[in-house]
Amino acid sequence: MAGTAGCEAIVATQPYLQVGLCGTSGNAYALGISTDIAWPHTMKDCLTPAGRRRYVAHVYFVSNDNGAGASIPTLKRLELNGGGFTEVALVEGIERLQIEYGIDTDGDGSPDAYTADPTSYAPAGCAGCTPSANWSNVVTAKLHVLSRALDASPGYVNRKVYELGLDAAGAPLRAGPFNDGYRRHVYSAAVRIVNPSGRRDTP
Repeated sequence: MAGTAGCEAIVATQPYLQVGLCGTSGNAYALGISTDIAWPHTMKDCLTPAGRRRYVAHVYFVSNDNGAGASIPTLKRLELNGGGFTEVALVEGIERLQIEYGIDTDGDGSPDAYTADPTSYAPAGCAGCTPSANWSNVVTAKLHVLSRALDASPGYVNRKVYELGLDAAGAPLRAGPFNDGYRRHVYSAAVRIVNPSGRRDTP
């Protein structure tokens, strides 16, 4: 926890989350910039102030520049830093990023369906598939990344078509042919989202 031995000090301009464990407290958490709120919540004894944890928010996106003036597709991240976001260049040569979300509709911790847009996912016969329920039921994610070489290969023409999973309508999402001199490769991986899926595992 921020401000305790072995952890980073509390920074006045940064956002933090405090979760109360006292059963008599009404609103069980506080979220804000360190100097903007009173941080009223306590531990189970209802006396000891509850610790604060740094609130981290990252937004990933693909840009057409590398952040240093070159026109190179680059994976970037926006990092919440106090009252705004800081843009950070991560990996050059990343041209596309596609995510499919695995939704658990029966509560067993495993995905029953994948969709690129949980907000609009509403299959026939699933009365509980509302936008808010879908997002809270996301337990896995399939990541598809299209990587491009930084330099073109002399004499090479890329006529390939690359598969990047499914779009929001459930149709195959393809990129290319680009008909340029850059070599490309698709990397795909499935990732389990531990917090929501782990709570649903059967003992």
